[in-house]
Amino acid sequence: MINAKEFYLGFQADYYAYRALRLKKEMELLKENPSSFPLEIYDYSFEDHLRSIKIDIRQTYFQAIETLFELIVSMKPVDGVVNDSRILKNLVKKKDHYNDIRLFAEGKGGLDFLDQEVIQGKVKIMALQYLFYGLLDLREDNKLQESLEAITRILKITATDISDRREYNSYKHGLRIFPHASMFQVHIPETGAEIIHWDLKDSMTFVHEDDKEKTLSVITKMFDPERDLNMTFLCNNLISNLIMIRRRELNQGKTVSITFFRHDEVERCSKHHSICTHLTFSMEQ
Repeated sequence: MINAKEFYLGFQADYYAYRALRLKKEMELLKENPSSFPLEIYDYSFEDHLRSIKIDIRQTYFQAIETLFELIVSMKPVDGVVNDSRILKNLVKKKDHYNDIRLFAEGKGGLDFLDQEVIQGKVKIMALQYLFYGLLDLREDNKLQESLEAITRILKITATDISDRREYNSYKHGLRIFPHASMFQVHIPETGAEIIHWDLKDSMTFVHEDDKEKTLSVITKMFDPERDLNMTFLCNNLISNLIMIRRRELNQGKTVSITFFRHDEVERCSKHHSICTHLTFSMEQ
């Protein structure tokens, strides 16, 4: 029977980093030399090929967020006591924690246990620190406090990015998202002068129907592969910390790589590279 030890020792802790690096390299190679991909596709299109890579980068980021929060929720302490040994059972257990993630993103609770004290053996420690750094003695390490604050910031950003699941679901269910918009312009009626011009060619559009509000929305999202890749690497490193710190304990202190996070790094990675990130048109039905 597979147990928690085998899970922590075998988990692919850097899966999303490898995947993101592969997609990043493919995108760079395609831009540098489009003819280097002799694909056997009828009516091959460079634009479609490049777009498919950006779609995969976007989905990889969403999946990395999902994995990160799945692990965090599955390690949630019970009655103030750590819950690492039940990781497998908790992962496969059916649960609906997306509302908690949404509340957390909005600053309304949701994942309050991260700020609570937990017990591991005879040691009391904050849950956030225990999750990502275990019982490492870091009291004299001045990087710890900044890293914990940066981790909280990453979790807030990623929770916000995945809270609205309409875009992610449009990729997962039927690939019902497609290139549609090319530009958005606003003109002054009296003079015809253009006051806003947004290039939307590098975007994808999907339709969402809200039965409760009785509205139909056309939502356009700009691609931002640089941000998606950067945030995927941050998610990967958090996932790696969760796993590797427990692998270290199971291997009796064997050296592993643990990441410390910085405020400036988080701000750099989360920066958007487009003035317009998304555009929504809604109409009553």
